Amino acid sequence: ALLDAIARCRASADGARVRAYRESRGLASAAVAVVIQELVVGDVSGVMFTRDPDMPDEALISSTWGLCEGVVQGAVPCDTFRVGRLDGTIRAHIADKDRLVILVGGAPVEADVAPERRRAPSLSDDVAREVAAQGWRLEAAIGRPLDVEWTRVDGRIVLLQARPITRTMPTGRRLLWDN
Repeated sequence: ALLDAIARCRASADGARVRAYRESRGLASAAVAVVIQELVVGDVSGVMFTRDPDMPDEALISSTWGLCEGVVQGAVPCDTFRVGRLDGTIRAHIADKDRLVILVGGAPVEADVAPERRRAPSLSDDVAREVAAQGWRLEAAIGRPLDVEWTRVDGRIVLLQARPITRTMPTGRRLLWDN
């Protein structure tokens, strides 16, 4: 099944819509690369900006119960945590998380969240700080602010993938208040 899926992905490079797109822009045909990733099934997952585009001194974390797919697709409600880079302060908004994405029969599906977990924070302050710290270490290694997908498995944070933040970060001094 894996080899068939790879073949279908690679064949998509010669589909009618792709050909029309290439022809309209004068692009040459190119092979399709296929990335195979292990699905990591975590109990809490999320997305983090190592620098909040609106507040660069904070990491911005969105998290919820279940798989990261629900967060990335915007399909399920998420808690929001802002973690201060200088002092580790936490500002949190806890959502009513009524839905989550779980794995059923090898496929991700939406399901109801147990009533007692709906308004419970998906992360403790300490775990939010740990997620932020891992993101900041990765940012330092790569040399630029990152958008990081992550999950927690058996109490351990696993970074799933990262890419540069595409929104421009403010620089210099900003006037936050004036009398």
